Amino acid sequence: MRNERHSIAPYLAVLFVLQCLAVLFTLLLSSEPTLTEIVICTVAPLAAALLDVWVATRTSKTLRACEAAYEADVARDLQTSLEEYRSASRDDRTLTQQIGTRVEGELAWAREALVSGEPNKAQQHLSVGLEIASQAHAPICENAIVAAVLSSKARQCSTAGVALQPEVRLPESLPIGNTELASLFFNLIDNALHECEALLEEESTHQEPTICVRSFVQAGQLYIEVANPCRPGAERRRRAALLNADSTMFHGLGSGIVAEIAHSKGGLTEHEEHHGRFVVRVMIPLPDDSVKAA
Repeated sequence: MRNERHSIAPYLAVLFVLQCLAVLFTLLLSSEPTLTEIVICTVAPLAAALLDVWVATRTSKTLRACEAAYEADVARDLQTSLEEYRSASRDDRTLTQQIGTRVEGELAWAREALVSGEPNKAQQHLSVGLEIASQAHAPICENAIVAAVLSSKARQCSTAGVALQPEVRLPESLPIGNTELASLFFNLIDNALHECEALLEEESTHQEPTICVRSFVQAGQLYIEVANPCRPGAERRRRAALLNADSTMFHGLGSGIVAEIAHSKGGLTEHEEHHGRFVVRVMIPLPDDSVKAA
């Protein structure tokens, strides 16, 4: 939305020039302009300039208010996601400790069985230990912000009958603001989920849709890819949403927001629709030596 605020000035400048030309053209049409007409033609551009400044100020304030509201929404959603993630992490740590204790017990029994010359019994204890160890939950990724967003969205997707399949390898910290980083993943997954829900409504017998999320740091670039099944014409609908002045553009269907964040960081976004799959790729260059590839 910052880019939209900055783009107002050129449009208003063009509008002011057109207004001045219209006044000048009106004056030239008059063979013998009166003093009143000359005064009006002189005052009109000044009035138009004041009106344009007022419009620019009001529009800029409105956009700033929308931007602040959106950032507040993201911050609130992120805070909720972090709280839920911390709670789940505490539960996972407790479970991991319990699993570790049980696995150590099985290993102890296996050692005793080997000492007693009972290899079959030792193998049974080792198998039980492996089965217990498989119950441990591996962390989604090292980055707490992204992990919290993915955990929150995984629950939302599950409720909607959609599977979220993350393959994310990001370092603990990234040189990107928490709100912007969360906004990227929130919007990309929301877009994919919206399309999957629409797909389920149109095709009730469709198998459970899967949203695949890949992200990593490589060659000094933050790479994010979100792929999901889609209805025909997904790219056309995305372009139409960007032209829609409705407020939903700033909530959920945030293709413009994702593109703006990437652009502000010197990055880019790509969209591809192919054989019933829609893929969004985001690439953002990171400062040199700011992070190490995960």
